[in-house]
Amino acid sequence: MRLFPSVTIRIKISFFVLCLLFGALLAKNIPSLFVISSLLALVLFIHELGHLIVIRLFARACSLELSGGGGVTEVIGPSLIFWKRALVHSGGILITAFTALCAQMYVTPKTEVLFLFSLMNVIWFWLNLLPLYPFDMGEMLVDFLYIMFGPVGRKIGALISVAFSILIAVISLKAGILLGAYFSIYCIAHSWRLWQRPQERSFSGQLSSEQQLLCNLKDRWKNGEQSAVLEPLSLLAKKGKDLRVRQKAVEMYANYTLQLDLPREAFAILKEAKDPLLISSLEHMVLAAYKTSHWKEGLFSGREAFQIEQNPFLAAACALLSARLHLKEEALGWLQAARLLGIENVDSLLSSHDFDAVRLITD
Repeated sequence: MRLFPSVTIRIKISFFVLCLLFGALLAKNIPSLFVISSLLALVLFIHELGHLIVIRLFARACSLELSGGGGVTEVIGPSLIFWKRALVHSGGILITAFTALCAQMYVTPKTEVLFLFSLMNVIWFWLNLLPLYPFDMGEMLVDFLYIMFGPVGRKIGALISVAFSILIAVISLKAGILLGAYFSIYCIAHSWRLWQRPQERSFSGQLSSEQQLLCNLKDRWKNGEQSAVLEPLSLLAKKGKDLRVRQKAVEMYANYTLQLDLPREAFAILKEAKDPLLISSLEHMVLAAYKTSHWKEGLFSGREAFQIEQNPFLAAACALLSARLHLKEEALGWLQAARLLGIENVDSLLSSHDFDAVRLITD
């Protein structure tokens, strides 16, 4: 779901299964199972919300996903530079600490739930302060080592993460805390994956297999192989593993189908997209919706795109779409915005058939 433009939040069923499994390890009865599971879900969501808030402070679109693997908040589009990435990671850590402090302030002998909630936030805070990959401090350490030593630095970060994971596993097993052993296994698995593919990072200058495929399809389109590009591009847009690749594939597919005068195909791929659309994709959506008479969808995308980037094309397009929907005042408002942004032929827009419903107001 989208809470506001450029932000998508996805919560998968596997996330609730994960919380229930952890609750089962700690709960003594059914009521406490649901209480612990709900509190854990809230802790993870608030933590990811801290990342999301910082990303939005940088005016970047983002996607938050909660699944069986935990929470992931990603920037949409080009990756942030190191210090901004560090601030994003710190945002999750700080909001977790702040939540723990606020909950602790209201703890009384009668509010055991608040105490448990505060304790869970404290534990999550300290876990993210340890150099465990893929937790926040582990991510920051790996990013820093990559800047210093290249892909080898990421392998060094993986080794550090494994060393701390083993230490935590030994301490947890001696104390009879199985939960700590699970976290250790989780971190070791991710660290092993990092060790195997240290070059796969958006700012590393190296391309993943999906990124290479995207580049190959772009080259084939330029070479005139249009018929061989659309099908694999559509598949990549729908089933790609990399969020940025999926978004770029959607944008390219919409652009190419519009060039081939296939607006229905462009509209379909944009409408079905589960990730936030890039600004260029939103503009393609406006054009495709206009050509296929989906006025409401086009106007919605135009409004969203205009909040991100104010340009005369969007203002003029929104004016036409508003007129088609008989939204007279909004259509005239968009026309005024288009004129202020540099559109000189506003009179020609007013004389088009799209403005039949509102022309009387302007007379």
